[in-house]
Amino acid sequence: MQELWKPEIISVRPGTGNWIEVKAPWDLPEGSQSLMGTRLVHEDQEREVHAWQTDQTAPIAKGEPVKINLKPRK
Repeated sequence: MQELWKPEIISVRPGTGNWIEVKAPWDLPEGSQSLMGTRLVHEDQEREVHAWQTDQTAPIAKGEPVKINLKPRK
């Protein structure tokens, strides 16, 4: 069973749907897709990372900003 993580939120912009900016929860190598499908707790609800965006030309260190798109867990 996959462990839930709690995002460290940098910003939430109204009108952007389910996109929020968070600090990367772990190091992400270049081209990594390790955030896809991970489960987290946001606003006291279990959610899943549906998509994410950042500068993919370089590895992302833990704590650097990434934008994630969330969907409710079924």
